[in-house]
Amino acid sequence: MGTEPPSPRSLLVAPGLALLVSALFAAPAMAQDISGFGELRVQGQLGVDGNPVQVVERFRPTFTGELGERARLVATVELGLAQGRRQQAEFERIVDDAAGPLLQAAGCVWPEPGVPALGIDSIDDALTLERFYADLYLSWADLRVGRQSITWGSALMINPTDPFPELLLAEPWRPRQGLDAARAIIALPGYNDLTAVVGTNRALDAVRAAARLRLNLWETDFALVGAWRTDGGAGGDGNGIVGLDIKGTLELGYWLESAVHLGDDDPYAEIAVGVDYSFPVLENLIVSAQYYYNGAGGAGDASGGGFGGGLSGAIAGPECGCAAPTDEPTDGPTDDPMATADGADPFADVFGAAERDPFAPLLGGEHYLLAAVSLGFDLDWSGSLFWLQSLGDGTAFVVPTINYVARDWLTVSLSAQVPLDLGGDGGEFSPSDDDLRVPLPTGDTLDFDGLVPAASLTAWARASF
Repeated sequence: MGTEPPSPRSLLVAPGLALLVSALFAAPAMAQDISGFGELRVQGQLGVDGNPVQVVERFRPTFTGELGERARLVATVELGLAQGRRQQAEFERIVDDAAGPLLQAAGCVWPEPGVPALGIDSIDDALTLERFYADLYLSWADLRVGRQSITWGSALMINPTDPFPELLLAEPWRPRQGLDAARAIIALPGYNDLTAVVGTNRALDAVRAAARLRLNLWETDFALVGAWRTDGGAGGDGNGIVGLDIKGTLELGYWLESAVHLGDDDPYAEIAVGVDYSFPVLENLIVSAQYYYNGAGGAGDASGGGFGGGLSGAIAGPECGCAAPTDEPTDGPTDDPMATADGADPFADVFGAAERDPFAPLLGGEHYLLAAVSLGFDLDWSGSLFWLQSLGDGTAFVVPTINYVARDWLTVSLSAQVPLDLGGDGGEFSPSDDDLRVPLPTGDTLDFDGLVPAASLTAWARASF
């Protein structure tokens, strides 16, 4: 039995680290700098089965080497380990308790981690190259080539014109993922600029290109955005966006960000419009409100188990060889509960992972309201509150956070993630009991209620250097 070829990420991490070490330390004349942070995070989940506590340690140094006056090399490495609760293990326990004998009869086995003691498949899952890029400052443009963070859009948390969207509302401690790309920012006359990006995915088998033209008119920023991704779309044919982003101030700060998604069978629009205002309270008080429309969402009813459902997309189902008592297809009714009409895997509908557009809207419903309050009590204490409300199903997700700067180098934070069901029937952020029950082809039912927390409380300390 042959071994599997190394993943593209493995091919990038080792050479990247080697090049980093040689570039930063082999040239004594090059100015060098090391910064970053170490973090300890503890999360407790209420209302779940199994171990409710998870502990995570992260070490994320950034190495910067100045390559003369107009160039530099930057790399960020992250080492992360976790102990305690694992959603994968809890998921497997629930399935085994309800359908263990049937899984065995079907020849199904759970994927085994390559490093069982750490619960990871390989060192690549613990040690990652998060940023690795070179900056070159030319007279006509600023160039950045390599793995970098790219964020576009003026709206709050949800940015329709961002070609590479992420939603970090529930994880205020997490930096954005890196994108392997080349980016050029070209200054135009006045306070205007053009940004162009050409990149690829981690598998190195797709092209992602985007451009953003920003014009400052009447003390207001107008940005025109266009993007195309060959790995977008459920059919694999690629998709793109064209959008407009407007941000300005008229007593209140305001923004309007909208995009039309192209390349799918039915083009659709996303719109985010909002305002904010700063009050002279204590250090500073900022209140924001935003309406978000998702044209790809359901008719006001997003399915449960999504953003707030707690059923992570990282959970893997069993691998089934379908060694059922009857291997041949059956032409009619049978007493064998594992037999299927075509001899296919009887658990495919339960555990099969549907192909998903990686650039699809981050929420599943149609209409949302996002409210935020940020308050600086003094130079050491600050807090924030985010409230994301689905206007279709009545569920909401609330994230209060408080931060304390204990030292110049040490920050301690406490955050809660609380799903609410204001409508009483469940929905996207707080699934109902029915949403969490999955029928099996044998007539049994899997109940995943023990995987979804009633609330989560996360505390973390971050030491910067």
